[in-house]
Amino acid sequence: MENWFPKIFEDVKEYNPIKGDYIYVSELVTHELKNGIQSSRDYQSILIDPALIQFIKPEEINHTTDSSVHPIYDKEYEYVGRSKVFVSNHADLEKVDPFVFSWESANNITFQPDPMFLLTYGLTPRLTESVIHWDDLGKPLMDIITSVPKSVYEFPVYSKSYVQIRKDYLQDYLMLRKKSLIQVYCETRILPLNQELKELLGENRFFEKTTKYNHFRIHKMSGDKIHTEVTGYRQIDLGNTVPFSKWDKKEKLHIWPGYDESLLFSHRQDSN
Repeated sequence: MENWFPKIFEDVKEYNPIKGDYIYVSELVTHELKNGIQSSRDYQSILIDPALIQFIKPEEINHTTDSSVHPIYDKEYEYVGRSKVFVSNHADLEKVDPFVFSWESANNITFQPDPMFLLTYGLTPRLTESVIHWDDLGKPLMDIITSVPKSVYEFPVYSKSYVQIRKDYLQDYLMLRKKSLIQVYCETRILPLNQELKELLGENRFFEKTTKYNHFRIHKMSGDKIHTEVTGYRQIDLGNTVPFSKWDKKEKLHIWPGYDESLLFSHRQDSN
């Protein structure tokens, strides 16, 4: 039953974050289903030690990053200033690194790609009216990352925000960091009562089920309105080779004061 999915979330099961040469590493949006029903999608990506994946519990996933925008001074508290995600109540999984940092203030949710990733590849921002483009001018290669960096929440709708990145750059970064990429997600929607929901609820007002990768919650609200939610995770496999980052060992002769012969030095040069 590890791959069990109710039909009401069949689209979540089939969702693929990879679009051509790009992958959506973050997406927050209220979108419309084929039947006209609105559904809120929150997909975020985290970098994780591959050995820890087996300990993830879908029912414990909290996809919201922990970034305070209202700090309070306490002399006993050591401020770290890092964005973290709670994945499961397990050592080293309580706080893991998101690939996209996020924080909320006054119903505005901001999303920022990992600054270390931007630094690693020397990416430069290019602004348009609504989208931020990050370019690798050293190649040159445009649109390594494109993003709509802010979602505004006006009950019950989230405006569209996303971060997408070239797959080869992300694969390269994962290999440099020796991490795996996990995408955690939450999808919520209010549905009219149908035959499937009747069978799942029975005489109860609440249904809950956990599989290997997902946790489902179905709650009868009032009348025939049913609140449904799925949280879960999927591992994104981008390959196990470093696409383009490498270090070339080169040797040079140097004249050093006080020495009659040239000295041989070896150094490493980034060939990217």
